[in-house]
Amino acid sequence: MKRNQLFRLVLFSAFLSHQAAICQSGPGGTIVEGRAVWTPPGSVAFNDSSTKVFVEHCKRANINVIVLLVEYTDKQVWYHSKKFPESIAPGFKDFDPLAAVIREAHKQGIRVHAWLCDFTQSADGPIMQKHPEWAMRNPEGKITSDAEFLGGRAPYDQNWMCPARRPGYTDQWLIPMIEEIVSDYDVDGIHHDYVRYPGDVAPDSYCFCDYCLDEMLKYAHHFYEAYPDSVFPSIPVLPKPIANWSTDVTVRPKDWDQWDRKKKAEFFLTGSFLKGGPSDLDYFFYTFRQDAINRFAREVWERASAIKPNIEFSAAVFKNPIMSGRFIGQRWTDFSPWIDVMMPMVYRSHFPAVDYDTFLKMLEEYTRYEYRWAKDRSHLSVGLDVHYIYNEERLFLSDALHAADSLRDLHGMGRDRYAQRIQSRYSLVKDHLRQVAPEVEKKLTADLLALPSLTSEQLVLLQDAIASLNANPPEDYYPKEKLRRAIEAVRKGGGNGIVIFDAGGLTSRKLWPVLEELFKQPSVEPYTVSSVTEMSIVQVRAQREELASAHRKFWYLGGVAVFLLLALVFAVSRKRRTT
Repeated sequence: MKRNQLFRLVLFSAFLSHQAAICQSGPGGTIVEGRAVWTPPGSVAFNDSSTKVFVEHCKRANINVIVLLVEYTDKQVWYHSKKFPESIAPGFKDFDPLAAVIREAHKQGIRVHAWLCDFTQSADGPIMQKHPEWAMRNPEGKITSDAEFLGGRAPYDQNWMCPARRPGYTDQWLIPMIEEIVSDYDVDGIHHDYVRYPGDVAPDSYCFCDYCLDEMLKYAHHFYEAYPDSVFPSIPVLPKPIANWSTDVTVRPKDWDQWDRKKKAEFFLTGSFLKGGPSDLDYFFYTFRQDAINRFAREVWERASAIKPNIEFSAAVFKNPIMSGRFIGQRWTDFSPWIDVMMPMVYRSHFPAVDYDTFLKMLEEYTRYEYRWAKDRSHLSVGLDVHYIYNEERLFLSDALHAADSLRDLHGMGRDRYAQRIQSRYSLVKDHLRQVAPEVEKKLTADLLALPSLTSEQLVLLQDAIASLNANPPEDYYPKEKLRRAIEAVRKGGGNGIVIFDAGGLTSRKLWPVLEELFKQPSVEPYTVSSVTEMSIVQVRAQREELASAHRKFWYLGGVAVFLLLALVFAVSRKRRTT
């Protein structure tokens, strides 16, 4: 039986590969390339007319997939939820952006994925008010928004929910929300974001909620539940103590229930599997977190596909699955069987602080690595961000906008250093600005040269000029060539899928023409025409279709058999009556 199943799956995979080859080189030279945009609705889909304009932009640029934000990192949702009406974003009570985008996109043959920020909520939102026990906790028992800070001690306003806890946020709130979207909307896919732990601010601090502290021990079978008070020591059979790990020692301390949260957390982060051995228990902590994310990805696929069998899944993930597995519990190569297309965020902000040419070389190299990691696991669309691509242009504007306020309070060397910083930022954009807006460049150059000695009134005038430049940049202030070169670097690195963050930035920075140029010929998404060899999601779908086909044949043949039997009974009965 297993051999027959394997043979059928091999034939199925070969068929899909053949179809992909036909698509890539068939009549008309069909292009196979992923093309998608991420977008929050606030800047592009806030009423019917703006939605139509946005979708028209996407159509002209031959975008295949719109990834529309429907649940943010705070307490807001951008769809008309019946289960969670208290979370509908202000200003969207009378307009449903998800329904509008689906309607307009489908008219143009564009798919729509509903984008959720999976495990983040606000501390003052309805979830925390009703179920504070669902939140992640650090060793002191604090939630992220109370314990963590950003650079410069800026407040960290995101609150993270525990992915592992059952029952809890994952199965009582998040998965039901996704089920509602799949049931109530003609959406093509679900998009995971923030499908991880908060390792970007605190890699080793979460989650140590009461549930996780006990479940981690059970999950790794660090004690016998049948003998909870017994400690079974290592049996020293082999000369190297650590080599005796397989004798199933008891790791759970005998007085575990008397320990406080902080001591338990310290045990997981610095403790030893074997007494006197290396500090290696953190391996089980990191593994538990990774498997909690993997379990969620599988469970939500099972639940959503039970409602809509062909529902697609995509995911925004950090670019290196090995590093992100360690630091944020997101080893995405492990949960790839339940994702149609991964969208690694290969943003410039995730690279060393280097000049643009160096970044492009790094981007090309990283694209090759993305496909190496994803090989035989998942399709990819490489994520580019039009915010950080333009670091030179935006950082100058950001610093210069604060010049009046900052310089007013600075004197002497401090004032000179701040002025030099703005002048240094300006030097990176000055030549290009001269090409696109020579009069603006001439005035700014004179003002910035005299920056240290400008009066308060002159600084205010300069600030107004910078604010005007920021609000209404001249054509090509954000050089189209930079985005063009980034897309070409991805293609050069072997990428056959690109997703851009975000549509609002493309509009405000006047960058849609770049996509219209580079995506001039229509394409089809790779994941719609070919499978990845080891993708369980494809195998399960094939098996489901095979089973459904068998059921149809069964009922058809059964119906024919019943009909023939009834006909036979009728014929025999009639013959008896005539004789």
